[in-house]
Amino acid sequence: MKVIGLTGGIGTGKSTVSAYLKQKNIPIVDADQIAREITAPGSPVLDDIRALLGDDVFSEDGTMDRQKVASVIFSNQELLSAYEALTTAEAVRRCILELEEYRQKGIYDMAVLDAPLLFECGLESQTDEDWVVDADLEIRISRVMARDSISRQAIMDRIQRQMSSEKKRELADFVIDNSGSLDELYVQVDALLERKTDER
Repeated sequence: MKVIGLTGGIGTGKSTVSAYLKQKNIPIVDADQIAREITAPGSPVLDDIRALLGDDVFSEDGTMDRQKVASVIFSNQELLSAYEALTTAEAVRRCILELEEYRQKGIYDMAVLDAPLLFECGLESQTDEDWVVDADLEIRISRVMARDSISRQAIMDRIQRQMSSEKKRELADFVIDNSGSLDELYVQVDALLERKTDER
């Protein structure tokens, strides 16, 4: 089974590519979803997060408010590093476990590891090749402003704290440019999938 690493910075459209691949019945190991499960109600990690970030990032019902967490950690490198240390190791472990479960089933030719921090967490060691989704900076900013209703400066702060697009491109085997239309995006993804089919 070939494992494709899929990554991209905020606003690039990585999740759109992942959803398209899922529609094609390709199994997706979603690191973001796994991270949400780690911080879901009842998770022991929540106590550590509360101790680190305080009660303000939690709703009255005890659930963690991800946007409030983001606003706190992305403005403080020390808190960001501490938060990532709490959550990343467990997320990586679960990603690897899910990939191994797909391998053991023996019924899939391909699986996708969808991970925004693919390179930062060393998860490229689990993949056969890596695809990076990228887009023009202004397009990324406008998408996130429309989606999350946050300021341009807040978005730029997050982008600057992530691995740069240039570095991701250097590390990638293939770059998907999502600066255009959905149809243009899907054409690129289909071309990569057809290439993988031809290799089998």
